[in-house]
Amino acid sequence: MMKNLFLFFSLVFMAVGCSSDKNDEVLIDDGKNAYERIALKYMEGIDDESGKISSSWGWWKRVLGKDAAGAGVYLSNNTKNANWVGGLVSAAVASVSEMFSLQTANSYPFRDELLDKVASLREVSNSSNHLDIYGFNHYVVVNEVLKDEGLASVDLVKLNEVVYDITFSEVSNLGLNPPFEKEAVLGFINRLQVFENLGSDQFYETMYEFDNVEEANHFKMISNSYKGVFNADIPANQFAAYSIEIEHAVSKDAQLSQQTKDVLLFEMATYRYGYKYYSTLFE
Repeated sequence: MMKNLFLFFSLVFMAVGCSSDKNDEVLIDDGKNAYERIALKYMEGIDDESGKISSSWGWWKRVLGKDAAGAGVYLSNNTKNANWVGGLVSAAVASVSEMFSLQTANSYPFRDELLDKVASLREVSNSSNHLDIYGFNHYVVVNEVLKDEGLASVDLVKLNEVVYDITFSEVSNLGLNPPFEKEAVLGFINRLQVFENLGSDQFYETMYEFDNVEEANHFKMISNSYKGVFNADIPANQFAAYSIEIEHAVSKDAQLSQQTKDVLLFEMATYRYGYKYYSTLFE
């Protein structure tokens, strides 16, 4: 069933994606770059609490931040041999491990509420992002991993390793033939779990690998601008619209190499689908 779901959405995304406009360019405003301009547009009118997601979802934002970072960090450390499926495994391990590392009891009551939410994610798809399908399938995989009731009783010392094994199996079930990189991925995850502030200079310098300092700074500016809107707790569909517009700007940004674009596009697809996936708990 899961494999069929993956194949169906793969065909949908590929078909719609062929119609994207390849001639658009990033717009530049006097005094503000395109990313700031887009962020300001979506941040308007959210000074009060009326339009925001419940503030109680802050716990889930920590999980979602690790979801996206798990994908981006993997890709930035493997730019010469980018393997999207390997990034999918890394992101899902980061996601589920973060969920359970934050639990204090041997139960996870959120599980039943999250399961079977995948179909609703179609509402926030972006066919112009060539890595969109991996953001979507991140939550197909997470959804399947969460069905393993044994995770609730796993010793935290062994948690990452157990989650990797389950995740690798689920990604394999999709027919994606993931590379077996257990030691490398667990190394990323162990380093990633140390960080709570995913916008700090230390986070970027420790977790991401860039050959070009100027490009690294541009990447950090875009990433932190994006996380600023993410942390504003705007409604899920509004965040999806914002993310899609930013992803389009990234894809046309001449200051970014294709490898760096891919890191951002993979992370943003994961954020966009994750925002929708987790925010269903508060609908």
